[in-house]
Amino acid sequence: MNDYLRQLVNDSHNFRFLAETNDSLARSAAAAEELAGKVPFIALALTRVFAERLTKELLRRSGRRDQHIELKSGINQLAAAHIIPRQITSGLHDLRTKGNAALHDMAGDSETARSAVERCFDIGVWWHQFNTGERVTHAFTPRAERETAVNALLESIQAEFAGLRSLIENSSRAGIRISPAGPREWAGGSHVSCAGVTYLVHDHGTRITGTDHAWTLTRADAHSLDRRELPVRLVGLTGSKPASIADGLRAQADVLAAGGRGDRLPKLAGRQRFVLATERLRGPTWTQMFGPGPLPLDPFVVPRALGALAEVAGALTDLHRAGTAHRLLGGDEIVLPERGRGARARDLGLAWLPRLPGEAGAYAAPEQRQLARGSLGPPADVFQLAALLLHTCTGVAPVAGRAFPLRTYHPALPAELDEILARALDPDPARRPSVDAFAAVLRSSREAMLRGATA
Repeated sequence: MNDYLRQLVNDSHNFRFLAETNDSLARSAAAAEELAGKVPFIALALTRVFAERLTKELLRRSGRRDQHIELKSGINQLAAAHIIPRQITSGLHDLRTKGNAALHDMAGDSETARSAVERCFDIGVWWHQFNTGERVTHAFTPRAERETAVNALLESIQAEFAGLRSLIENSSRAGIRISPAGPREWAGGSHVSCAGVTYLVHDHGTRITGTDHAWTLTRADAHSLDRRELPVRLVGLTGSKPASIADGLRAQADVLAAGGRGDRLPKLAGRQRFVLATERLRGPTWTQMFGPGPLPLDPFVVPRALGALAEVAGALTDLHRAGTAHRLLGGDEIVLPERGRGARARDLGLAWLPRLPGEAGAYAAPEQRQLARGSLGPPADVFQLAALLLHTCTGVAPVAGRAFPLRTYHPALPAELDEILARALDPDPARRPSVDAFAAVLRSSREAMLRGATA
């Protein structure tokens, strides 16, 4: 047992007794207990490890040699042989299903994780009496939250529980890659404070760095390390903090804090100099839902894509009326929220910020690449939306001034959509349509395609 996990077991009122008969069970349960309120889905994965280790031990003792048996089948075999009672069977299956959801979908919240930890205690009490004939006299006691060196604990888990290594290293939702935060950057697993709240950063995030490497603008997902576990999108400026970028972040914070824009913008969760924490939208991204992929989009899906992009375009109206633009409208930046809320950008992007190096990626408008004259503004967003739609629907990435007919791939679409897409991709920003006009054609094209499908 490594030193960190040994100390967790020794400190655990609930699971210290397990070390007397099976320190492997004690380690997995104590680690889950420690992480239940901090990284719940890893805690749930650890409770599944607990269930799996106990099941294998019981199978071994019962003379069954196949240690590679699937967990569900193993639990059922033990139940059929009357080795485990009904409540233990139910408890092991509960840990299995919730742990599977954590491993496959990074699913689970603190309440679910804490309940699973208590399940481990109940099962551990049964195991101890089954194994030794002695009863455990103390009851389960929910532990108070305490400061934990999360990185050190996860490093210990990586070393101890090899099956969880990929979960910790590769999670896109709340998995944590163990790496220290550099002086000018956030890293997965690092802590960032904003307005008196500490947030745990989930991943390395996306970055724009100054040409002199003196500053970095980072956008990353995180959640608060408090009872709310609020999922947020962090935007922060580190390094020499150029005044023009700092002013842009202040302008974003002012807009988000003022409200009055319905549900079109994420809510401000925290504001501190050079760091913003805004509500993180739940739901799949455009890329996850539609692509683009190497082949044209399924014609039956095209109307939904048109409707979603029309919602995004409509949500940009307020920004454009304020004379600014998002400028980061790629597929990973558009979210299709759950519960019927309209598709929208996950944050305010680069609104009110000055031109930044390499700021827009694959769908950058010519003026963002400094290949055309004119200041950055709403036409850049229209260009990006048009490029994203064409790439998604055809599987071919367009370039400025070379719009190809979408009807070649989807004949049911009206000619007006091809016409406005060609205008939206014009190298000259002044010739592009407004976002309102673009959204209107997207909506009418969707309706025309749906009418054609039902005619």
